[in-house]
Amino acid sequence: MLKLISISLENCIVLTEASSKGLTEVARIPFPKPPRSVVCENGLVISLVRLGVDCIVYAHEIVAGEVVVRWERLVSSDIRYSHIAVKGNVVYLGTFYKSNVPFDPLILIDFSEPDFKVKPIKDVKSAHLSNILRFRVCGSSLYVFENNYPMGVFEFDISKPNSPKFRLVRELHISNHLQFVKNFAVSEDRMAIISNYNDNLNLTNYLHVYGPKSFTIMSYFKELYKSEAKYIALRDEMGLLPESVELGAQYHFGYDLRRKIVKPISRFIQAFFSKNISKHGRFNVKTVSYLTDELVPLSVPLRIVDVMFNGDVLFFIANEKVGCLDFTKSKVPEVEFLQTKIESPIKLTHPKISGCIVVRSCTEYELLMMSKIKDDDLCAENQQKRKVQVRD
Repeated sequence: MLKLISISLENCIVLTEASSKGLTEVARIPFPKPPRSVVCENGLVISLVRLGVDCIVYAHEIVAGEVVVRWERLVSSDIRYSHIAVKGNVVYLGTFYKSNVPFDPLILIDFSEPDFKVKPIKDVKSAHLSNILRFRVCGSSLYVFENNYPMGVFEFDISKPNSPKFRLVRELHISNHLQFVKNFAVSEDRMAIISNYNDNLNLTNYLHVYGPKSFTIMSYFKELYKSEAKYIALRDEMGLLPESVELGAQYHFGYDLRRKIVKPISRFIQAFFSKNISKHGRFNVKTVSYLTDELVPLSVPLRIVDVMFNGDVLFFIANEKVGCLDFTKSKVPEVEFLQTKIESPIKLTHPKISGCIVVRSCTEYELLMMSKIKDDDLCAENQQKRKVQVRD
């Protein structure tokens, strides 16, 4: 059976095989709208496509070199499922849209079963999930970033993929000056979170890394919300929402009451009945906060739009380039950049082999190797002028 990687482009899915020699294209599956896709262990290619208000899931298979549709299902015409992840042959779908009707924000489809039934995840009610910003699968865990109160990273045990169990939550530090979380990535012992903080017309972009050594890379953009064309282009590149939304904190008066009174009582009760609740996991963090061990300001700001771990390397897209932090070199590594032929990269894909990453634009894709790292002008300037501020 082919070990496929699915790469979602603007109007199709490209199925490839990755090796140290590069990517070998196997097939393309056309779609009318940009799809999101994963590949199951049994070789089924699962795609999530939104057509207007309809969310449709497709299961394709390569048979004798031809792409065959095995299954097609309208999952919902009310709920906008927009996230997809896979563990084995179980696919998870999540939604950011909070409708006025009862719905399941996180569902699964077991593609090892002959009838491919859509099932709600029962433990979602225990976690109080409603608005899912992103989710990732790493090892035997599903990590879900909840964008509604309580904000934070929810961890589910998926050692049995078709029966996820809520394990714990790392709540986001909330204040009147809330950072707006954009994306996150996880590895076996680290977590990285991209967030923005808006101060009037100005914006600060953060990359927080939690693990054996926690640090933050900070970039400051002055007057980013001006109406001039160059600022509009920068906002589009960074995927920023309108200023009113970026400024709109999730803080409300009930937060302090719950944090100081209800939450400690709830934790005590949960810890009494569950051994898992008291564990903080592998990331050395109880609360997701902008307070880390070190603050790394950069002289040339990085407009970080996507992040992904591959082993001990964190890859990211910033300033229309692909960069990385290599944790085999240091606990707080320097920013390095990779050579790429892709113009305006927007998304990273894990290639299922170590030491490399797949980067794509709307129409192109490329496999980048760590051996191709170079110090370009931006990287060299940041390394030369970087100052590390150690927090008390």
